[in-house]
Amino acid sequence: MSIRFSAGVWVMTLAIATGVAVPGTAQTPPDRFQPYFAVRTIETQDKFGKTLSAFYSLEERASSGRRLTAHLDSPNLGTKLTQASIWDPVKVRMIEINYVARTATVTQFPPGAVDKLLPPSQPFASDDPNRSDLGQKMLNDFEVHGYTWTANDPNFDQGGIASGNTGAGAAAASTFSPTAYPVTHESWWSPVLRLFLLTTTRDGNGNQQIVRYDQIRVKEPTAEDFAIPAGFQVRTIQAQGGAR
Repeated sequence: MSIRFSAGVWVMTLAIATGVAVPGTAQTPPDRFQPYFAVRTIETQDKFGKTLSAFYSLEERASSGRRLTAHLDSPNLGTKLTQASIWDPVKVRMIEINYVARTATVTQFPPGAVDKLLPPSQPFASDDPNRSDLGQKMLNDFEVHGYTWTANDPNFDQGGIASGNTGAGAAAASTFSPTAYPVTHESWWSPVLRLFLLTTTRDGNGNQQIVRYDQIRVKEPTAEDFAIPAGFQVRTIQAQGGAR
């Protein structure tokens, strides 16, 4: 599978009623999604800001809602793909592709599961009184809205007495742990892309995990990107009616 980008094409302009939109302000019809290409990075840092690990993936979404996520050895978009996952709300299925072994596994879901394959329309499923509003800012040419909240150790009672395991991260203070309380979350949501473009999680020891989207191109992927290449060995699994 090749990754196709053109330097003069990725700045897609979309005509809307009030004029021409640019990346970050483009609008899509309610029944369609903003297509994009991006590199997603998951990075962990110690309390001094030193990078401990970094993982990269190519992510692309079509206006139909189809989404591909592929492992990258580096943030270089020209990297040859070795494996990918495709979420397809059109055919209500998930595809795991191994480009090296030339195999694909297709999990076919019942029609009622389609909502689980679509990107969320809101940043959170419900309100949380402990979540603070950080307002708006621009990030990678997109307007984003920020939120922050802190999670405390659920194993402590109101008197501050431990009622169980106080967190697996206590023994490894130099390594990020989501159970080293208190854990502070900061997330920045793009309503156009329907994604958190930046999420930072800090544990009680000062280490942090950062998930971010970079190199965002507002461009419609081709149908080929979401297809199983010819000649691949395909295995199909029928998910049970309750599998959502």
